[in-house]
Amino acid sequence: MTAAPTLHFCTDPGEFLAAAEAYLAADPVVNTVVATVARRMAARRAEGVVLPEDDWWLVVRDASGAVVGAAMRTAPFPPPPPFLLPMPREAAVALARA
Repeated sequence: MTAAPTLHFCTDPGEFLAAAEAYLAADPVVNTVVATVARRMAARRAEGVVLPEDDWWLVVRDASGAVVGAAMRTAPFPPPPPFLLPMPREAAVALARA
């Protein structure tokens, strides 16, 4: 039996990008929205802009530590829906439970 994917939630878009940049770059068409929003928010944070406290980014890793999925919740309107990229089924279930 293989270990379930792990979910790592980030409130810092820079931390998210540090972990997921290579994963996002591997399929830029599919991942463009998450990559673009994370980069924009990281730049805003670097300028001193305080980001909303309930925004988050998610890095999904497999048992070997490789990034196998990502997500974010940054919509500026309530209720903020998550924006999910492809991920293993087990990770999606764990995210729904979280």
